Amino acid sequence: MVITRMDAKAFRRMAEGRRGTAPDAGARRREMVVREIIRTVRDDGDKALVEYAARFDGVRLDQAELALTADEVAAGAAACPPEVMAALAAAAGNIEAFHRRQLPSSWWEQPVGAGGLLRGQVVRPLDSVGVYIPGGTAAYPSTVLMGAIPARVAGVRRVVICTPPTPRGSVPAPVLGAARLCGISEVYRVGGAQAVAALAYGTRTLLRVDKIVGPGNAYVTAAKRLVSGDVGIDMLAGPSEILIIADDRADPAHLAADLLAQAEHDPLAVPVLLCTSPAVLDRTEAELERQVGRLPRGAIAARSLADRGALVLVGDLEEAAELAGDFAPEHLELQVTDPYALLPAVRNAGSVFLGPWTTEAFGDYAAGVNHVLPTGGSARFTSGLGVLDFVRRSQVLAVGPGAVETLGAVSTVLARAEGLEAHARSIEVRRGGRTAAPVSAPSPVSQTDVVNAARGVFSAWGYEDVAAPLFLPLDALEPGLKGLDLRDRILKFVDPRGRVMAVRPDWTLAIAGQSVGALKSGSAALRLSYAGSVYRLGGRGAAVTDGDDWEAAHDFQAGVELFGESAAWSDAELLAMAVESLERCGLDDFTICVGHASLAEAMLAGLGADPAAAGAMRNALVRRDLVGWERLLDSSGADPARVTAARLLAACRGVADGLETVPGDVFGPAAVASLERLRNLWSILKGSRPDWPLVFDLGLVRDLDYYTGMVFEAYAPGSGGPVLTGGRYDGLLSAFGLDRPAIGLAIEVEALTRALAAQGRMKTETAQPLRITVNAGDEATGFARAAALRRDGFRVELRGAEPRAEKRRLEPRTERRAEKRRLAGGGQR
Repeated sequence: MVITRMDAKAFRRMAEGRRGTAPDAGARRREMVVREIIRTVRDDGDKALVEYAARFDGVRLDQAELALTADEVAAGAAACPPEVMAALAAAAGNIEAFHRRQLPSSWWEQPVGAGGLLRGQVVRPLDSVGVYIPGGTAAYPSTVLMGAIPARVAGVRRVVICTPPTPRGSVPAPVLGAARLCGISEVYRVGGAQAVAALAYGTRTLLRVDKIVGPGNAYVTAAKRLVSGDVGIDMLAGPSEILIIADDRADPAHLAADLLAQAEHDPLAVPVLLCTSPAVLDRTEAELERQVGRLPRGAIAARSLADRGALVLVGDLEEAAELAGDFAPEHLELQVTDPYALLPAVRNAGSVFLGPWTTEAFGDYAAGVNHVLPTGGSARFTSGLGVLDFVRRSQVLAVGPGAVETLGAVSTVLARAEGLEAHARSIEVRRGGRTAAPVSAPSPVSQTDVVNAARGVFSAWGYEDVAAPLFLPLDALEPGLKGLDLRDRILKFVDPRGRVMAVRPDWTLAIAGQSVGALKSGSAALRLSYAGSVYRLGGRGAAVTDGDDWEAAHDFQAGVELFGESAAWSDAELLAMAVESLERCGLDDFTICVGHASLAEAMLAGLGADPAAAGAMRNALVRRDLVGWERLLDSSGADPARVTAARLLAACRGVADGLETVPGDVFGPAAVASLERLRNLWSILKGSRPDWPLVFDLGLVRDLDYYTGMVFEAYAPGSGGPVLTGGRYDGLLSAFGLDRPAIGLAIEVEALTRALAAQGRMKTETAQPLRITVNAGDEATGFARAAALRRDGFRVELRGAEPRAEKRRLEPRTERRAEKRRLAGGGQR
């Protein structure tokens, strides 16, 4: 077996050679053949399809046999082996869950104002889609799932399948089983370029579609290129590709197996390994020699390795990432010690697979990501198949009379600069010679603006709006408790200024009941959002008396709740949503503090200090009084090793790296678990978006009985307290009969409104809604891929984040502490 060894310079030339290659004689001949096929199908319709089936597929069909009947589809699905159907169903569930997170939403910049301006977007599914499934000598049911499920998720009403028939005229049972799972009954025994032509232009039997998706051979790809413009296509697929970046810790057996998994597709497949270690390259080459001889398709794989493969020695991982970006592979595996740290350097790739256990084959079948991906370097400008390929987005504009003057003054100048006088006059006729209306002063920030902006983010992330206040006075709460002894726990709900508030029971219990039902039924995690009044009790009393007065319901919160997910990616999702919510509201300067509810308590318990000393230290941590904490710690009489560890842990506040060095085991299992959760979250965040405005804070938690896991608060100048709070509250939820994980965030509308007012009027923004896609089967891999927030559909742009981060690194620690105490306002909750 032969495979080319080369250096980085030679590989760079290889990558550049992928661009602008002139068609060879074979490609020109294929195009001539395909043009004739398309012309014949357009002219002769079903007759041409029957003739081409006999010529290319070796099967004689009547025109009536081009389409499978419903009974044939059902019989074929029934003939599919049960274990194959079970595997297809499991894969279909993961694929649907992944693609549902991609659903875009319609949006409006603002409600239609009197005489104002309305801009927005309307999202609608395509009417019809054709999915091409390669076939003939093999069956590809996974491609049915990858093409049909995103279309169904998008809402496409008519999805059809075209696939070449076997020499017996049948369609493989696994393909029909997958079609049945996807709810597709319109299946045609039509393959090759003639299928593309029929889907594009229609015949008497096969009505045309609006878009064609799915991979195929060179003739299918040529046909898709020629009909593009008359019909939509997903991409022009070429031979399969894989590029692996590996370091000196990578397993050569894994590397060789993954290279061969692509090489066995086709002699034209492209398997490439970039590695920093000559020894690993040598061992991988030996593994390729050993493994290829055991493959049924070993001859094909050996040809691919010899003609298109490469083993490349690189100087470091940064150089490897740069070369991979130039190559823009279909599949990119990062088999390195810390793939999350390398992920931000990935520029162009169809799909990225992180870590030694994430072979690309998981993406081909069951993990949920789509395996229809760009090849030939086209990942530089296009993306893998997804829900966005099956929707159309229409811009919407409404200009009221009050906006005609403002827009007209600009538009007429530009129209005349382009020499388009009729454009200018079409605007001026609407101005009608009227005196321009005076420009009104910017309206002040309102709580309604904040709530609407926040709920726009929640909606874009796919949360269901319950549209009701969640808080009421305690006397209104009593009848809804239904015998539950929750009075003490209810009083643990307090606002950032320490005032007691109460939860509205009819909604809370209903949500808990709805969550239980949804989770027991095996459906996806329940996602709810709310915005409503918060009734608060004046003062800081520990109990409610008849003389206490509840304030009027003019304070508001807007928030979201995610039930049934306990993974690090869901913690990170809420943090990402918090960032986008604050930015969508217009806030430019804020910091989010992240901690863990049980960490401080576990550390205090592990110190073994007496209750009075432990209470004093707890209060110091809550106040963020590090000096007072250290003084109390030194006088606590605790074990010196634990004192040292506690001092180290408290000193981590404001930084993430210190978490790696804290010996949490000295404080017991609870502290170990809390630290591990924090480290996991930090690893995800550092590897995906290191510019997020996040700091670690041991003194974050204001109410240890409320939160039971990850927690976070956001502060901004002028807010007078947290503008956003959130975290896990599994323990609290269990009081309502739901023993499942729960996490949520609440925007303190009043505090956020004050912060916005201090910074100037609210800036209304209508950025593309942020979408995070997650593979729930592997939380770190799934969220890291999503949190990389590639430009094609993912977005959390932090305005001015890098200068703020640089400023924090340069400021003395004492100044940062003082600033944090100032932002926190010194109050307890």
